[in-house]
Amino acid sequence: GWPDVAAIKPAGGILYMAELKTETGHVTPAQQAWLTALEQCTGVHTEVLRPAGLEAFVARLRKETS
Repeated sequence: GWPDVAAIKPAGGILYMAELKTETGHVTPAQQAWLTALEQCTGVHTEVLRPAGLEAFVARLRKETS
Protein backbone atom coordinates (compact mmCIF):
# COMPACT_ATOMS: atom_id res chain seq x y z
CA GLY A 1 0.00 0.00 0.00
CA TRP A 2 2.96 2.40 0.41
CA PRO A 3 3.15 4.97 -2.48
CA ASP A 4 5.49 4.26 -5.40
CA VAL A 5 7.22 7.66 -5.54
CA ALA A 6 8.67 9.85 -2.82
CA ALA A 7 10.27 13.16 -3.79
CA ILE A 8 11.43 15.75 -1.30
CA LYS A 9 12.16 19.46 -1.44
CA PRO A 10 14.34 19.92 1.67
CA ALA A 11 14.53 23.72 1.45
CA GLY A 12 10.75 24.02 1.45
CA GLY A 13 10.04 21.09 3.71
CA ILE A 14 7.73 19.48 1.19
CA LEU A 15 7.39 15.73 0.62
CA TYR A 16 5.61 14.53 -2.50
CA MET A 17 4.14 11.01 -2.41
CA ALA A 18 2.58 9.54 -5.55
CA GLU A 19 0.89 6.28 -6.37
CA LEU A 20 1.57 5.34 -9.99
CA LYS A 21 -1.31 3.94 -11.99
CA THR A 22 -2.17 3.31 -15.61
CA GLU A 23 -4.96 5.41 -17.08
CA THR A 24 -7.47 2.76 -16.01
CA GLY A 25 -5.72 1.34 -12.93
CA HIS A 26 -7.47 1.38 -9.56
CA VAL A 27 -6.12 2.40 -6.17
CA THR A 28 -6.47 -0.40 -3.63
CA PRO A 29 -8.02 0.29 -0.23
CA ALA A 30 -4.58 -0.09 1.39
CA GLN A 31 -3.05 2.41 -1.05
CA GLN A 32 -5.86 4.90 -0.41
CA ALA A 33 -5.43 4.51 3.33
CA TRP A 34 -1.74 5.43 3.06
CA LEU A 35 -2.44 8.40 0.77
CA THR A 36 -5.12 9.68 3.15
CA ALA A 37 -2.92 9.31 6.23
CA LEU A 38 0.09 10.94 4.53
CA GLU A 39 -1.99 13.87 3.22
CA GLN A 40 -2.90 14.75 6.80
CA CYS A 41 0.78 15.32 7.62
CA THR A 42 2.14 18.85 7.42
CA GLY A 43 4.22 19.41 4.30
CA VAL A 44 3.12 16.22 2.53
CA HIS A 45 1.36 16.32 -0.83
CA THR A 46 -0.11 13.12 -2.27
CA GLU A 47 -1.70 12.13 -5.54
CA VAL A 48 -2.49 9.28 -7.86
CA LEU A 49 -0.28 9.85 -10.87
CA ARG A 50 -1.33 8.59 -14.29
CA PRO A 51 0.54 8.90 -17.61
CA ALA A 52 -1.71 11.74 -18.79
CA GLY A 53 -0.83 13.77 -15.68
CA LEU A 54 2.91 13.16 -15.64
CA GLU A 55 3.89 16.30 -17.55
CA ALA A 56 1.78 18.54 -15.29
CA PHE A 57 3.22 16.83 -12.19
CA VAL A 58 6.79 17.48 -13.34
CA ALA A 59 5.91 21.09 -14.17
CA ARG A 60 4.52 21.59 -10.64
CA LEU A 61 7.68 20.15 -9.11
CA ARG A 62 9.88 22.41 -11.21
CA LYS A 63 7.81 25.48 -10.35
CA GLU A 64 7.82 24.75 -6.64
CA THR A 65 11.52 23.86 -6.52
CA SER A 66 12.87 26.75 -8.58
